[in-house]
Parts: sequence; C-alpha cells; structure tokens
Amino acid sequence: MIEMSFLVDEAEVKRRLGAMADQSSKVIARAANRAATTGKVSITRNTQKRYDIVQSDINNNATFKLEKATGASPTAKLEYIGEHRNLYLWNKKRAVTPNIVVKFSHGKPNVKVYKARIMKGHRRAKLEGQNKPFIQHVRKGEDSEFIGLFRRSNENRDAKLEGVGAAAVPQIIKNEETMALFRQNAGEMFQKRLEHEIKRVLEGQ
Repeated sequence: MIEMSFLVDEAEVKRRLGAMADQSSKVIARAANRAATTGKVSITRNTQKRYDIVQSDINNNATFKLEKATGASPTAKLEYIGEHRNLYLWNKKRAVTPNIVVKFSHGKPNVKVYKARIMKGHRRAKLEGQNKPFIQHVRKGEDSEFIGLFRRSNENRDAKLEGVGAAAVPQIIKNEETMALFRQNAGEMFQKRLEHEIKRVLEGQ
C-alpha cells in the first residue's frame, strides 16, 4: 500500500477560509484525491518506461485499489496488490517467444528453447536450466483449460508441472526512481490543488 503524507497546516487553511473554515477537511480531501490520481499516472508512466507492460496490467481491478480521501478521513491511499502471474501472460502474452505451445515429433520438441523479456533495454534471455520451461495447455477445472509457461518439478517426464512466474506488480513499482517521481508529482499537484480548492470555496463554487 502507498499512503501519501503531506504536511498541511490546517489552521492556516481554516484562517484563509475565514467564515467557511468548517470546509477545511473537505478542501484537503479534494486536494488529496487529485494528488492520488496524479500519483497513479506517475507510477504507471514510469513503470512503463522500465518494463514491457501494458497500463491495464498495472491498474486493473485485481492489482490496484484506490481509497479516496473524505472530509472525515482526508487521506488518500493507493494500494497495489497481486501475486506472481504466469510469465506467459506478461504484457498481453508478448513476453515469451516463440508464442507457441510445445509439441513433440519423434521425441523432439518443436521449440528447443524459449526466450523472455520483461524489462526494456534488455535482450530476451534464454529460459534454460535443468528443467527447461515450455508453453503448454493444462486443465483448469472441469470445463476450462489454461495456457501458460511451465517446467517440470524434477527430471522425470511425468513430474508435476509448476508455473513459471513473472514479477508481481507491487514489486516492480517500488523502485527508488519511480517512488521519488511519485512523491514529487503528487506533492506538487496536492499543493496546486489545495490552492484551487480554497479559491473555489471562497468564491462560492
């Protein structure tokens, strides 16, 4: 979870609002919510500069929650959640190449080795190791199946399949550069919006 904490002199806000001082919490909450939106955009843009990832994978209902500030609780909270998704699904199924299910002919696979990349500026890395990963169909419940990247749990050909996971969204957003820009952009917007909201109240809008 990311909580934005900005120092606000509420007494000064009330002083400036004068007879409308009872609106101070609402004014601060509105500024915090606008700053939260700006912070969300900042995180998304800077994450996409570093990673091959689409916006919807960062901000969908399964990975992102926004708790808006209110007059009673003028603190906005951004929460990034989610576990390690299968690497095959990363970036709209564009991380792993070739994007084809492995098949065997006379004991030989149609794909010798898969490659993958999730960070920009890097070459695709070969997915090797003792038990090489491969793309495969697996059953998911009684009436559906799932395509993903898997590897065997051991050297036996009938060993259990284990999914190959990619980095989780909360992991990739929490780097120093992204967080620094988040604080800067959200902070500047908070101050700017606070001035705007005070003016709105004073002008009776």
